[in-house]
Amino acid sequence: FVVLGRSSEKKPEVASAGGSAQAMQTQPVEPKPADTKPADTKPVDTKPVDTKPVDTKPVDTKPVDTKPVDTKPVDTKPVDTKPVDTKPVDTKPVEPKHGKLGAVSIAITGAPRASVFVDGKLVASEVAQASLELAPGEHRVRVQAPGHKPFEQMVRVDAGGKKALAVELKKKSINTVHDPFAD
Repeated sequence: FVVLGRSSEKKPEVASAGGSAQAMQTQPVEPKPADTKPADTKPVDTKPVDTKPVDTKPVDTKPVDTKPVDTKPVDTKPVDTKPVDTKPVDTKPVEPKHGKLGAVSIAITGAPRASVFVDGKLVASEVAQASLELAPGEHRVRVQAPGHKPFEQMVRVDAGGKKALAVELKKKSINTVHDPFAD
């Protein structure tokens, strides 16, 4: 409980946290007269601070001895140059470590542009045809284009051989649900 005010005639009025609000009577508080004694005003002793100049020594500013540099021209003689003997370099193509390559040409129809993958690696993109040189052996060729079913085929490449591959991409059915893991 908190005591809010006192009256000489009444008991102290108390406000409780859960009680109903009631009008309370308060009496004005009379101000006490201020202590009007003059303050003790002694003059402050103000002595000047000792400010001695710092002992500085002048910097030695002797001029630097600047003698002119001897600028006589240097005697230049032409250098005797002789042509170097050069021999032609043998420019045979380097054979790959797996032997002679084979050529594979791919013609794509059914889509204006497609991407070509060989053994899972992109080798041509946005093309209608591709000419590839591949190492001899079996290779998985995949051709794909947006909105079309991918084409995939194993191709056997012979050293120095040529192979033509005709790829017709077919449009995906509109009613087919695209399975991203099926491609």
